Amino acid sequence: MNSEEPLTINQFKSLHKAALATDNDLEQFVAEVVPYTGFTINELSHLREDWIDWNQDKVIRVYIPAEDDCTAWKDGWGKFMKKRERSCKYCRRRGKKNKFERFPLGSKNDTTQSRIVTINCRLAEPAVIQLNDIFKRKDRTAVGVSPNSIRRAIKRLLSKSSIDREVTYRDLLKTQIVIYTNYNLDLDAIIEISPYNERKVRSIIHRTQNLSHPEIEYLSDQDFLRTIDSLSPISSLELSDRLDKDKSTIIKRLQKLKNRGRVEIVEKPSNPDPYLWDVTFSPDVQFRCNHDCGYLSPSLQGIRKHEKWSH
Repeated sequence: MNSEEPLTINQFKSLHKAALATDNDLEQFVAEVVPYTGFTINELSHLREDWIDWNQDKVIRVYIPAEDDCTAWKDGWGKFMKKRERSCKYCRRRGKKNKFERFPLGSKNDTTQSRIVTINCRLAEPAVIQLNDIFKRKDRTAVGVSPNSIRRAIKRLLSKSSIDREVTYRDLLKTQIVIYTNYNLDLDAIIEISPYNERKVRSIIHRTQNLSHPEIEYLSDQDFLRTIDSLSPISSLELSDRLDKDKSTIIKRLQKLKNRGRVEIVEKPSNPDPYLWDVTFSPDVQFRCNHDCGYLSPSLQGIRKHEKWSH
C-alpha cells in the first residue's frame, strides 16, 4: 500500500542516519538529494551535468528541459558506464517519443514542460555535496541510474532505519516541504522550489502530522463545527463568506463531517444554495474511531491516521 505521506522530521533523521552509516553510495545519494532538491524520479534518474549551472551566487540552478535524449546506462552506478542501445524502460513506457520527457506532477494532459530547480547551497548542503561528488570529483556526465534502482535503494534504507511504515519515492519527494517548513522558509519560497503547485504544497502542510506554517491559517474541525453551531442553520455559501474560503472547499469539508455523522442537512430551500446545515451534537465532543476500539481525536485527520495504521 502506498502511504502517500511525507516523512516527519524524526523519520527523515532516522533515514538520513541509516544512509550515513551505510557504505552504499547510491543509498546516500538518494537520501541526501531527493528530500533537499525535489527532483522527480524521472528527473533524477536522467539528471545530466549539462543541465546544471554551477556559476550562480549561493545557489545551483538546474535547467530541466521538456525533452532530451535518454541518458540510460548499463551498470549506471558502478565504476563503468556503458550507453544502452535504446532508451530506458521508463522512457519507453511513460513517454511517447522514446526519449526523456518531463511531464509536470499532477498534470492531466500529455504536454511536456521544462522546469528550473533552484538549490540553495546552504540549506541543501548535503545535496550540493552529493552533486559535486558525482559531476565534479567523479567526472560523470549523467547520474545514469534507473528509477527502479532508486526505488530499491529506498527500500534498503528503510530496512536499516527505525521507520516502521512503507515509504515511496513520492513520500521522500514530499519530505522536501516538511524540511523547508521546519527551516521557516517563506511559503512562496517553498512553492517555488517544490515540484508541486501551490494548492498541493498547502495540502501537504495541512495533512502532515505536527506540521504548520505561519502563513497558512487553518480552522480546526471543532472550531469549524462551532461556527456552524453558532450560526445554524447555515448554507455552504454563507459559511464560505463567513470563513473566507472557497465554496467547493467548504462543501467537501461538510460532506466529510456528514459521513462521520457530525453534521446534517436540516432544510432544502430554493436556489441558489439548496442546503442548510446544522451540527448533530456538541462540537466539543471528540471524533471516535469507527472500529469500536475507543480511540478519540479532536480532528478527522487524527482519526483517519489512527484507522489507517491501527486497523
